[in-house]
Amino acid sequence: MSGSIGLKEGFDEPALASQRVFRALLTALSNPGHICTVDYLSHPPEEIGVAASAVALTLVDFETSLWISPDLRGSEVERWIKFHCGCPITNVPATAVFALAKTTFPALQAFNQGEAKYPDQSTTLILDLPSLREGEKVVLEGPGIDGRTTIYPSELPESFWAQWKGNAADFQFGVDIFLCSGSELIGLPRTARIIE
Repeated sequence: MSGSIGLKEGFDEPALASQRVFRALLTALSNPGHICTVDYLSHPPEEIGVAASAVALTLVDFETSLWISPDLRGSEVERWIKFHCGCPITNVPATAVFALAKTTFPALQAFNQGEAKYPDQSTTLILDLPSLREGEKVVLEGPGIDGRTTIYPSELPESFWAQWKGNAADFQFGVDIFLCSGSELIGLPRTARIIE
């Protein structure tokens, strides 16, 4: 065990695994729509998958505030992340550096959109979904995409893609997102645009 009774372990080799996950995240954001596999975690919390857990372990630390969706508050996930990352938990989406949710979360505009001097300091969302291959067809274009690419994430809120259009239209402001399911993830940077 990791040193706290009942909590799952983190990375077996923290330095090596976090470096590999970070490279995968850079690849995912540089190639929106491309599915990357992140399987460097043997025992994620039961409520979320390997990829979402590994992304949180890699990005979140004691200096980064984390917003967790209500359905995950008080769960093993929250205890696990607080133990391994030492991060402060915020109840206010606009103050979060990172946010972790399943399919229930506030409007994208509720999160930190960045500011003119520091647009990169907006919130990054980590969304754990049932599937990245069996949902609604969404066609994307933008930097890092060769022409167009198609993704199929499942069970996002009904208004999500309408919100995303506003998020992409407000560049350089806006949030970035990692869509995760199981050990797979897709990077959705604010530069990715939806094609009708």
